[in-house]
Amino acid sequence: MNTLSRTEFDRVREELLGRARGLEKELFIHCFEKQNEQGILTELKKFQNEDGGFGHGLESDFRLPLSNPMHTSIALRILSEQVSDEAAEEMTRKAFAYLENTFDEGKQRWFTVSREVNDYPHAPWWNFDEEKGMTVIDQSWGNPSAEIIAYLLEKKGYLKKIDIEELNELAIEQLESREVFKAEHEIYCYVELFKRQTVPEKAKRIEKKIIQACDALICEDVTQWNAYVPRPLDFITDAKLPHFGISEDLIEIHLDYYAEILKRDHFIDTNWQWGVYSDTWELAKKEWQGVLTLKGLRLLKSFGRIEG
Repeated sequence: MNTLSRTEFDRVREELLGRARGLEKELFIHCFEKQNEQGILTELKKFQNEDGGFGHGLESDFRLPLSNPMHTSIALRILSEQVSDEAAEEMTRKAFAYLENTFDEGKQRWFTVSREVNDYPHAPWWNFDEEKGMTVIDQSWGNPSAEIIAYLLEKKGYLKKIDIEELNELAIEQLESREVFKAEHEIYCYVELFKRQTVPEKAKRIEKKIIQACDALICEDVTQWNAYVPRPLDFITDAKLPHFGISEDLIEIHLDYYAEILKRDHFIDTNWQWGVYSDTWELAKKEWQGVLTLKGLRLLKSFGRIEG
């Protein structure tokens, strides 16, 4: 078993605090050093617009300052996981109002971004196709709609217009209709929805399909993990979660992989490139290094792989 010693952890800490955005720094402090809700809220506020939605490059691969459902779902994930309901209430209520106002009633979903994304630096996969009226990401209904539904379901008392129980059932039926799984990011969204089910039967229906998806999607060849492929711990965000049929051996191998990288490099680098907007990509890459390093550390902590 590969673990981080306290000395190795401190080296990673120093590297992360030197590379990361203010938000990831505050999240690190909250997760590893002291309760720091207000610091997280202060940093998140920088990404929230007057309409309640989030923008300003919260997801570093597109720099759109305008509110969009994708950035808003990321903010709600952070609030759900790291901030108490009471402290997060004002920010969450505003975000919910934005999402209710941008819900596409006809198609029963949210689209990731608006066409204005093309006016700002972005990765090629975030390009808005004017002819199709969406990005390539939007070809998967559940990304980000399934994840958004998860957070709305969790705090449904904040809603004024959306019938979230009906929408939750629609999301489950959408997943159950999948016979072939091609989009791992959609499944990541359904993991968040699974985590927030209160009816065991509905949770079981989602879990059954996630198990099938993991079996179809996960790359088990460790030599390929430096490429952009779905890996075991991309689906398991916490040791307390069900493992969705992923073998314990494969999970341990992935934990060893994270530990080895952090011991060697003291940060986790991206395994993708934009190939465009080179100056902005360098900034985005540094931000992602903070995000990815924090993710790796949190997983190692959850699975007991950090000494002390």
